[in-house]
Amino acid sequence: MSSKTDVPALDRALDILESISVNGSMGYKTIVDELSLPPASVARILKSLCNREYLAKDVETSNYVLGKALGRLLAGGREKDRLVAFGQPVLRQMRDAIRQTAILFYWDGTVWECIAKESHEDSITMQSMG
Repeated sequence: MSSKTDVPALDRALDILESISVNGSMGYKTIVDELSLPPASVARILKSLCNREYLAKDVETSNYVLGKALGRLLAGGREKDRLVAFGQPVLRQMRDAIRQTAILFYWDGTVWECIAKESHEDSITMQSMG
């Protein structure tokens, strides 16, 4: 981890984020043990980071993983626009190569969203009814 500041709670939160980033996921006890942090502090920091979506709790393992707020922070809220700009030419190439509709989906950590589509003229169009 990097050098410490005059704000211990911030240092601890950043240490937790950096450690989870390196390890992929971590459980509460592992965080406490590996970072040698007070359990009560870790519990409060984890709760706050989860509430603000900087971390998420994996329902299957109960481990903490990086959350979707980090992606938004990194991309400045424009990650979808950048993905579409980069992906649209690739979608066209895929559409032409496979002679089918190519679709680009975006996962925000909760739901999948279709953000771009290139239809092939021979594709059957599907629409929901109701």
